[in-house]
Amino acid sequence: YDRFGSDVTVAGGRLYLGTHDGKVLALDPDSGARAWSFATGDAVLAAPAVEAGRVYVGSFDKHVYALEASDGRLVWKHDTRMPVVSTPAVAGDRIVVGNRAYDVLALDAKTGEVAWKRYVWFSWIESSPVVRDGVAYVGSSDAAGVFAFDVASGRRLWMADVYGWAWGQPAVTEGRVYAG
Repeated sequence: YDRFGSDVTVAGGRLYLGTHDGKVLALDPDSGARAWSFATGDAVLAAPAVEAGRVYVGSFDKHVYALEASDGRLVWKHDTRMPVVSTPAVAGDRIVVGNRAYDVLALDAKTGEVAWKRYVWFSWIESSPVVRDGVAYVGSSDAAGVFAFDVASGRRLWMADVYGWAWGQPAVTEGRVYAG
């Protein structure tokens, strides 16, 4: 189940990615030169999210990290109790992410404190959330569903049974949510 490798995020004239040896890298896109490197405690299997001068990334070491995009300095880290293998979604002052403890969490973007947490019965949340118009859409494994949560409150708006693992990132348009 851990066959994934980080995608690359392009932001602010840099490339950002995670590595299987637990690093978050910021690279120059022209030369490939390393601008900075930050070591987490284990593999980083999904792309970092970059927003407003911060890099947000989950690690197999059970933490979500906020780093300064300019130099890789640690701003905060939050222990989610189980591995985080998806890309966090930035939604204003919230960071929405899932973990293998069966939780969807919203963390305060400034402090890393939990704004809300929702348990999805016995189901890894490996899907990278998508946020649109204040709603976070995320898939699950054993719950065989795609969920919609209000980003501000964490209230579950709906769940659709997709009859199988929905590990991929949903695609969201104005009127529909698509999941594989």
